[in-house]
Amino acid sequence: MAGETGVTERVYAMLREAILSGSLRAREHLDIEALAARLRASATPVRHALAVLTVERLVKVTPGKGYSVAFWSERELAVLYLWRGQLAALATASYEVRPLPSNLNKRSYVEALAAVFTHIEEGRHGELSRAIAAADARLSLARAAEPEVLDRMNTSLHDLIGASQQSRAKLQAALRRHFRTREREAARIRARAGLAALPRNGE
Repeated sequence: MAGETGVTERVYAMLREAILSGSLRAREHLDIEALAARLRASATPVRHALAVLTVERLVKVTPGKGYSVAFWSERELAVLYLWRGQLAALATASYEVRPLPSNLNKRSYVEALAAVFTHIEEGRHGELSRAIAAADARLSLARAAEPEVLDRMNTSLHDLIGASQQSRAKLQAALRRHFRTREREAARIRARAGLAALPRNGE
């Protein structure tokens, strides 16, 4: 039994990472037998892993069609940004100014943004931490598309960085601006993310 649990956890971790990294692209059909062969596992742990990923809303199941990598509608993406903004507000309710991680300027936009959020939301309790992690996972494809869609991307990031070094009130105002912009631009972000999910040449 322990062996089966270990295989299921491995398969789940590999599938989740493949989705978040874009190796399995949005809307891509997930064939259970093909995934089992690829991951060197039986179909049972693949089914279990897909069931968990469906609950996490990283995978979608359609009756008669099976599983596919989830891709939000414009409305779903806007609501997801709204929800993530609300989580950020909760997580920073007791924020105290402290030095940021070093070398932020040498990181990509996605990496720097993740580091800033980790910094400002440090100390959040378990349930809030899990909700933030789930929302961030669902936003991974959108965040990768943001720099190609939104103007003043670096300004937005620098706004968060600067505000985090001033006061909680300024930080929370910067967070509201950050997420409201993305709610308004959900259609454009989704369109760009959809392009990134198209099959590459030769596939």
